[in-house]
Amino acid sequence: MIERLGRLGYDHEGDLGVPGRDAFAAAPASPPHHLYVCPVDSPALTRHLALRDLLRADPGAAAAYAGLKRSLAVRFRHDRVAYTDAKTAFIDALLTSRRQGTTLSIRIASDSNLS
Repeated sequence: MIERLGRLGYDHEGDLGVPGRDAFAAAPASPPHHLYVCPVDSPALTRHLALRDLLRADPGAAAAYAGLKRSLAVRFRHDRVAYTDAKTAFIDALLTSRRQGTTLSIRIASDSNLS
């Protein structure tokens, strides 16, 4: 996969700290995006799909996650690692609450409170 995506202009970035997932930087001529490749049996894929399914089923959680990502994009405009770390805490709490059958109380700070 690394070789095939490389021929399309993607740059392999390793697992970026997520075992079982390969990250790729977008080809220079393409719109900005991130591409991840996971084996079908990887815990990383299971987690990605669990989050996707949860956000599709819960509009409130989806709206909170979207708001968080917008706020973090402003706060960590030039620090992708800090952006990812900040949203990971939210994702962990959300997935844990669902596994335990509880509801996560979600409150997102406004952009003005994040500076």
